[in-house]
Amino acid sequence: MSDESPRALAAFDAYCELGPDRSLAKLADKWGKNKSYVNQLQRWSSQYSWQARVKKFDHDQALARQKRRARQLDDMLDRQAQQGERATQLALETIEKLQRYDELQGQQAVTLFKAGADVEYRARGGAERVELTGKDGGPVVNSVTVDGTLISFNLRELTREEIDLVKAIAKSMHDRQAGDEKDDGDEAETSNA
Repeated sequence: MSDESPRALAAFDAYCELGPDRSLAKLADKWGKNKSYVNQLQRWSSQYSWQARVKKFDHDQALARQKRRARQLDDMLDRQAQQGERATQLALETIEKLQRYDELQGQQAVTLFKAGADVEYRARGGAERVELTGKDGGPVVNSVTVDGTLISFNLRELTREEIDLVKAIAKSMHDRQAGDEKDDGDEAETSNA
């Protein structure tokens, strides 16, 4: 309020900072004033609409907390997606190296690939999962559901060309996801303009 004195404004600011359990008596006590000072605070509160203003203050604070939490969640999901992407890339590199040396016994690489892909996919908002499993300790079987049809294959039986195709698909998916994120950012900038 434009005609609010500096003392009244300072009192209002301190009142806001007391939080949801605030009271004029608590403010007077905090400032080391006697109980009769509460009467002065009541006059200012009434004259300068403190209750309506403090309600707006609380709302703004809650909104700021909500936005901060949303930003923190977005940052966490971005970190998880990047970590999943790195784990997936490392697994693909390991699988390629093992394929090169005819040592494709890469259960650890496949497990890393699965974990990385799953973390990245969930962090980017994916609702479905790609399952890579080794049933009953048997060969590693990759299972993918495409248009409702389960397609399974033994990773050890893939040819070099098929491994390259899997890598190309993974890269294509990554590039598309990165493009979608960029497009989302461009749309947000456009809508804010």
